[in-house]
Amino acid sequence: MIEPDAPWIRPISPELSCIRDESAVVSIPRRHSTKTNPMKFSRKPERRKQHWDVGSIFSVEQSDGLFCLGQVVDMPLPNAPSCVFYDIRFPARTELKSIYLPEEKIIAAVSTTRELLDRGKWRVLACEAPALERRYWPNEYLRELGWVGAETHGAGIVTRFLEAYYGFAPWDYYADPTYFDKLLFPKAARPKRLLFKKV
Repeated sequence: MIEPDAPWIRPISPELSCIRDESAVVSIPRRHSTKTNPMKFSRKPERRKQHWDVGSIFSVEQSDGLFCLGQVVDMPLPNAPSCVFYDIRFPARTELKSIYLPEEKIIAAVSTTRELLDRGKWRVLACEAPALERRYWPNEYLRELGWVGAETHGAGIVTRFLEAYYGFAPWDYYADPTYFDKLLFPKAARPKRLLFKKV
């Protein structure tokens, strides 16, 4: 949970702010006159995609109603943002006026898919320059090779990984019981409280 005096809190640079909450914007369908057309047409309101970009800091909800933080650090491929996830948690109603993302709080740095960012399921809170050094970014060693062989994990898998990290899903959820271990940031350790399907 984030506290006012927590060491990872600092002012956000105003010039870097790029929050755009477009989730409430809908398109209003045109009305069709029943005088000229006996059939009435109805159309569901269209929800616009959430705006996000490199530097966007976003929240990921866990089963206990708390959220952890993530940041988009790169966009090497159109549908595969490189994201870093942090063990910094807070309640839904917390107003984050300033955010600091220290390396020692990193859980994972992975390339993932964009759908949960687009839908606003991973809600953008702010925007800052990427906090993590570039040499630690996902698949960075493949940049000069044009990303050939880059590894990407679906956003659903990453969400489940975070659930398992906080003890709300089995750590050995997949056939390979060490799959989630491979997603951990090199400097991150397994949390002490984990659930397992197989004992």
